[in-house]
This record gives sequence, C-alpha cells and structure tokens, in this order.
Amino acid sequence: MFNENDEIKDLIKLPRVTAPPGFEQAVVSRLHRAKIKRQKVRKMEFAFSGVMVSIILIFLVFNQVFQKSEYATGSIGKSGRQEEIIPIVEPVNFRKEIMKKTEDPQTVYILEQVSDGLLQQAKF
Repeated sequence: MFNENDEIKDLIKLPRVTAPPGFEQAVVSRLHRAKIKRQKVRKMEFAFSGVMVSIILIFLVFNQVFQKSEYATGSIGKSGRQEEIIPIVEPVNFRKEIMKKTEDPQTVYILEQVSDGLLQQAKF
C-alpha cells in the first residue's frame, strides 16, 4: 500500500508545469484591449441615446411651433374681403333618439321561484 508520504515525494519529483513564455503578458494585454473596447461601446451607447433623445425633443418642439390650428382663422367672403370664421360646437342629445316611439310604460318582469324543493331546479 502506498503511504501518503510516498505520494507526496513522487509528486515533488515531477517537473512543474510552466506557462509558455509571454503567455501572461498576452492574457493581460487581451484583457486590457477588451476593457477598452467595452468602454468605447458604452460611450457610443450613451452618445447614441443622447442623439435620439435630442432628435425626439427637437421634433416635439418644432411640431408644437409649426402645428396648424384646427380651424381656419379667416376666409374670403362675397364682398372680397377677409371674414372671420367662428367654429360652432353644438351638443347633441341622443336620449330622445334611443327612446321607443310608444308612450306606453315599459314592461317589468319579476322572476319568482315556482317550486319549494331544494333538489329541483328553479323554473322561471
């Protein structure tokens, strides 16, 4: 049987694994380049979002400035001069339109349970 000390002695005799020359520098430089790339991408994301927000704000501001009024403020009348147009809004009451044409009172149905038994279905 093997003893723990024998295993440790055998492991000590084996040569140590070493990285190839320049490996550590290559990994560190690759990590540094990746970090710089992430920072550039983040800056570009912020710049793009800022440009989009400014475009939306400019659109909203100019949309309000150049928006035409809903009604025309004037027109040319028969006399050849400009006349003012006054928009008229008239409320419409549809209540009379919906009511039935007959003046008879409306029918009211009262539903009562016909049977007293619990197991039978109620008839209406």
